[in-house]
Amino acid sequence: MAILEKDRRGKHENHAHLDPLVEDSIRKHLDSIPKVDSHYCRADTKRTYIEGGKTVADLHRDYVAECKVKVYLLQNNHYLIAVYIFAVYNNDFINSICHKFLIKGHTQNEGDSVHSVIERQIQRSLKSGAIYTPDQYTQIIRSAKKTVLTQAYKNKMEVCEKKKRGLLGLLQKNTIPKCYSLFYENL
Repeated sequence: MAILEKDRRGKHENHAHLDPLVEDSIRKHLDSIPKVDSHYCRADTKRTYIEGGKTVADLHRDYVAECKVKVYLLQNNHYLIAVYIFAVYNNDFINSICHKFLIKGHTQNEGDSVHSVIERQIQRSLKSGAIYTPDQYTQIIRSAKKTVLTQAYKNKMEVCEKKKRGLLGLLQKNTIPKCYSLFYENL
């Protein structure tokens, strides 16, 4: 004959505890999920239910993704703030910086579609070889365009002597192919 011990589940002191900030974060996430009244609802009940379109696994996946975005933004924000503070304190000509955070997929810019057409054309061009000069970019942009582009500058832009020497050095080391020497020598 066997004697069973009293059930001790949950009666120990080694319970797992969540950080109150994590609990609050989970509550906020759950509160952001659309709720519906029960179809069994009576007039005196205050119960609402999570809409049935997602499984518990889906809800968990959404929460984890939301947390990753928050951590990423927080890390980047600390870095950006440090850079901004450094810029304001170390440059007399900067009095303040206004940074607007845009949410991916929720912005619309007239140049976005044009930019994506150019980016695709650049990627196609890179498959056939490296791009060494701005002139090559000009040709790529012209081949990608769908509308007429207006000239942005009336005069040739000047390049400082130090930068020109550096570029000519890359040309001498054959980092930039010799066929582009005329372009770099005429900067």
